[in-house]
Amino acid sequence: MFINPKHLVQFVEVVECGSLTEAATKLGLTQPALSRNMKELEAQMGIPLLLRGKTGVTLTELGMRAFPYAQSIHTTLGRLSSEAETWDKGQVGKLRIGAGPFPASILPKILSDFLEHRPGVFASLEVGGVLALSKKLQNGELDLVVGPTGLESSATGITARKLFSGRLALFAAPTHAIARKKKITAEDLSSSRWLGTPPDSVMRRQVRANHIALGMPRVNFNIEISSIESAVDVLQVGDHLAIMPEPPMRRAVAEGKVMELPVKLPIAQWPIVISHPELSILPPQVMDFIDALEAAFRDEKTADPSQARD
Repeated sequence: MFINPKHLVQFVEVVECGSLTEAATKLGLTQPALSRNMKELEAQMGIPLLLRGKTGVTLTELGMRAFPYAQSIHTTLGRLSSEAETWDKGQVGKLRIGAGPFPASILPKILSDFLEHRPGVFASLEVGGVLALSKKLQNGELDLVVGPTGLESSATGITARKLFSGRLALFAAPTHAIARKKKITAEDLSSSRWLGTPPDSVMRRQVRANHIALGMPRVNFNIEISSIESAVDVLQVGDHLAIMPEPPMRRAVAEGKVMELPVKLPIAQWPIVISHPELSILPPQVMDFIDALEAAFRDEKTADPSQARD
């Protein structure tokens, strides 16, 4: 026996309204159409459900027994519809983010603001090397990765959106001997100790390219880190140099912990992108977060002012 659930929902409305005419108006139906649906429901169930009179409708004895079940279905379908609408608006679901060290220093505030009005969204933020994170993205273990450009082109089904073009710069402690020099030579740089990111990182590749372009084929990296905060701490107390993205170092510079050295890097651009699968297969909450990221990085307080509107 097939019972049309839509007719059960309408049956509940008829009983609660006590009138076919009133229920039809509430449901957006004509009275004859609703009356026909009720007769079909009674035929499907094989029992009379409603007593029709001049003053409205009432339940038969069998209708009284069937009504609680219809109410339960009505409530369940209403909740399902609400959940579906909530999901479609990106209010529930998982958000799995991967980020390189530089974006990871900015993402927590953006993510917190995004989740404030989405209590049904569970987010995770994995910080690491962008090469490893990119593999997880391709394997479906992450929804998006925020990091330097150049990785997305080799991945099938992965696309990218540019957030902004940052700038790389050379940093040291204000007390570093090289900071007191009026002119900094390649020999000064090559004889210094350097702080670097892991050898397999995208940042290390670009730093290496700058060293070669500056005439320093061999550089002494004796500390490796993958955190912006740790880099600041090491630079502040040690005698190291480091090429780092400029935007996340601004606060440390303003606080006098480190300083930017007057050395023009040959390869200074540092494009940051969001890598993700094709938009057509992304859940709504992921697409909404991508939009939120783009809006946040358009803010000149976050991005490099000289590149914010690229």
